[in-house]
Amino acid sequence: MTEPSQDELMNASAAFLPFVQRWDLPLNPEDMDQIVWALLLYSRSPLSWEEIAAAAHRQIDVHEEGNRRMSEAMTQAAKRRSVPHEATDGDRRDVAGQRPITGQGQPDVDET
Repeated sequence: MTEPSQDELMNASAAFLPFVQRWDLPLNPEDMDQIVWALLLYSRSPLSWEEIAAAAHRQIDVHEEGNRRMSEAMTQAAKRRSVPHEATDGDRRDVAGQRPITGQGQPDVDET
């Protein structure tokens, strides 16, 4: 089986999008891309219907696993960002946010 070309994918997506919009199908762009790719690929496949269905199920499984991993990675990244850390002198800034604060809480003096 040959992969669908970029032109074929774009044309099929352009034809598919009105159905998604009109029928308010809850599909994100990545899911739409998966469907369009599968329709184009398997429409010219020599596989049996059962083999096509099995291959499509595997494609869905792989796509969902990728989404799950990405979601977990994003959740972990958000948790790491939300963990408070002790401020260092390099982290402290004056009210305007321009100059680091050092010593007894006084901004550095620009002696130029």
